Amino acid sequence: METKVKKNYKKPNSLSHGVKIKIDNLDLITSTDKGINITGITANGILYIPITQFASKYNVSYSTISRNIEKMRYHRESSKYFIKIGNKNYVSCGIIASRKKHTGKFANEDYAQWLSCFHWDMIGSVRYDNLYSELAAKKIMDKLYKRVSRRYYDKELVFFYVSEPNPDGQGWHNHFLLGYQNDINHTEIKSLMENNLRAGKLENKCVTKIEPYKAHEYFIDYVVKFIHVAKDGYDFKSNHY
Repeated sequence: METKVKKNYKKPNSLSHGVKIKIDNLDLITSTDKGINITGITANGILYIPITQFASKYNVSYSTISRNIEKMRYHRESSKYFIKIGNKNYVSCGIIASRKKHTGKFANEDYAQWLSCFHWDMIGSVRYDNLYSELAAKKIMDKLYKRVSRRYYDKELVFFYVSEPNPDGQGWHNHFLLGYQNDINHTEIKSLMENNLRAGKLENKCVTKIEPYKAHEYFIDYVVKFIHVAKDGYDFKSNHY
């Protein structure tokens, strides 16, 4: 029986849908001047909250957040990480460093916003003929990233993967995102990844769907939908963060 990888990257119902509202920054600044406490701002689907509130919620020190703001201040997309209203900074989940211990308190939606702050070029889904365990599926993704990073050692790579149980409850499959921020031929890297996933013994057969990343298709939201129940089945890797 042929195994197929379905493309159904709809934004999960558990994640809130953003509402686009035009806000006058002058109104916000005036509000802060009048002593009105702004507890959170949502813009372009990203939630920003005051540093003190963020530090308490995610158990990150104020000094660490302030340091990261300075690092990102002149980033071409600094607004993904923080915005300034009046004399006060409001930060998004993107301000957290990439180490897993810092993102451990993230809910699914927090993690989706954090991932959206990175540049992605490629997405993939892998369904295995073999009924792999969560740990086995995770090891396959670790090996895949190792192979890609060895081949493109001179490129800036970011890689995120998650292992999920199959719909029938037997075996696990994977989804991943890859960003390389450099001019790499899509067909070339796709072939490298597919060959790596299918290399070795006959029982390593799998079905892959690897294609360019498109932000409007909500793949990130789709990928993170189960990480709250698979705490050990996902990871973020990079050779420069």
